[in-house]
Amino acid sequence: MPRDADFLSPRELLVNDGFVCKLASFRKLRDLCIRNEKLPDSDDELRQQAGFEGLAHNLVRKVAGGLNYEYNNTDAVCSIALNLCSAAPDDYEKIFQDMEALRQDPDNDSRRDKVQNEIKDRKDEIDLLKHQAESWSSKFRAHSLDAEDCETKNLLEGFVMIDDLQDALQGVQKMAGGAGLIADDIAVLLKHVEAHLDPDDDPLDGLVEATLVRKWMNLEKDVNDFLDAYKE
Repeated sequence: MPRDADFLSPRELLVNDGFVCKLASFRKLRDLCIRNEKLPDSDDELRQQAGFEGLAHNLVRKVAGGLNYEYNNTDAVCSIALNLCSAAPDDYEKIFQDMEALRQDPDNDSRRDKVQNEIKDRKDEIDLLKHQAESWSSKFRAHSLDAEDCETKNLLEGFVMIDDLQDALQGVQKMAGGAGLIADDIAVLLKHVEAHLDPDDDPLDGLVEATLVRKWMNLEKDVNDFLDAYKE
């Protein structure tokens, strides 16, 4: 079955043994959210300060509120990733052991069911991360495009956001892409077991369980460090 050396690993969530979302870019985003909190309270004040007419002030407030929401959503998405990391040692110990037992006894339906359930349990958590990360990325990008509209239309003096958004947005998009690759890996493994293929065709052949788990532990440490600093 087709796979590579990073099969079942954190993939692009872990780049050079570091979390793909970088603290510096999210601190810029935090500072932007703080600046947005200083927008005038009333629509009239906002109109006077910005010098625009019509409903443009609604767009400014929509962008500011949306960015603040997605910034606060960082914790929720990262927490799902941490759940996957902390479960990795037990999950992969069971999967590696029971996959080997199934290879030795490929016609044992109870063993096959056990392995499938173990893989499905991890797949459910990975799919949750994929869904949340993709939603986060999509909404973040939409707010970023709205912010660009705000800047190009000069709706509000000092409301310059593009440079402060791009690095954080790239990290979020890479996290969504990485989560998709992780989901693809676990789906391939489940399909392999369900297909009842040749026991000599081992999808885990060449993978070192300890190395795989270490990558997830490295990600866990880096995400925890990121969140600790993010919450300061």
